[in-house]
Amino acid sequence: MKKTSTPIKNDLWTYRKKMEFSQKRAAYLMGLRGTNTLSRYEHGKKLPSLINALKLEIVYRTPVAFLFSGLYDRLKKEVKDREEKLGFGKDKKSEKRKKSPRIKNDLFTYRKKMGLPQRRVAYLMGLKGTNSLSRYEHGKKLPSLENALRLEIIYHVPVAFLFGELYEELKREIRKREGEVKS
Repeated sequence: MKKTSTPIKNDLWTYRKKMEFSQKRAAYLMGLRGTNTLSRYEHGKKLPSLINALKLEIVYRTPVAFLFSGLYDRLKKEVKDREEKLGFGKDKKSEKRKKSPRIKNDLFTYRKKMGLPQRRVAYLMGLKGTNSLSRYEHGKKLPSLENALRLEIIYHVPVAFLFGELYEELKREIRKREGEVKS
């Protein structure tokens, strides 16, 4: 969880209310011990890990990019600015990315299908080198929520599809808790 000095605009409270969930119920479904962490997320005081962001997506049945629309918009502008700086924002490869099929869970395979060099993706993400991206692609490290959203922007694929196996595992875990709540 990343602490933030300035609140990060998000719509967590709104989506929780639309689901008619109390903080206690939403926190339980996510597997949190109490409501403090969820409260900090809702007030923009902490940015959740990728795992907790995916749990929020599952619990609220809303894509991460919508739950954290302010962050997503800022990151989208950041990536687009880098694309323009490199001068490839409107080339054929960019168009190809928009029309490409969705990936289940393999960042490396998806990047190769798109014909994007690792160095270019790392630059668009704002990384200093390719080491972190390589670790993400090989499953050795999960990206932060910010980097996962950057990957969504670059590949034009929702985070839940980029990390499909993890998403499905978290979904089963939450559905099990939902069953416990109903019992």
